[in-house]
Amino acid sequence: MTAPKKSPVKKPTKADLLRAKRAKRKPMSGRQLKMQATPPSGFSGRWFNDEGSRLQQAIDAGWLFTDKSTKGVLASSDDPGTRVRILVNRKRSEPVYAYFMVIEQELYQEDQAAKAASVKETVKQIERKPPTQAGSEDDQVYVKTADLSRSPL
Repeated sequence: MTAPKKSPVKKPTKADLLRAKRAKRKPMSGRQLKMQATPPSGFSGRWFNDEGSRLQQAIDAGWLFTDKSTKGVLASSDDPGTRVRILVNRKRSEPVYAYFMVIEQELYQEDQAAKAASVKETVKQIERKPPTQAGSEDDQVYVKTADLSRSPL
C-alpha cells in the first residue's frame, strides 16, 4: 500500500489566521481625511464650528446634530456628549470644535435654490448698469468681457 500524497495546499498558520481576522490596516504615512463623515440616507451634512452663535444659527435653520454611537440623527440637541465632533483649533484660550450636522435633503435643496437665485439677481444687477463716460464721477463700472460662468444659474 502507498502512503497518501501530501496536499500541495499549505495549511494556514496561526499568524496567517490572525492577519486575516485583523481589520484593514491604515498606514501612518498616508493621507487621511480627518473630517470625513457620511450623512444618513435622505440627509445632507456639513461641519459647523462652535464659534459665536454659529451652532444656534444652524439649529434655527433646521440643521440637526448627529449621534456618535448610531451615526444617526439626534432627536434633541440637549446631550453634547453624544454629538459627532472634532477638535479644529486648540491654539486659543478655549478649544474650538466642529460638529457634524445634517439637514433633510429637501430643505437643503430649497436653501441651495434660494442661494442660486440671490447670486443670479446680483449678477443681473451688475450687468444691467450702463457704462459711463471715462473720467466721470462714476467711471468704475463692470463691463462684461467674457462669459466665465461654469454652470447655468
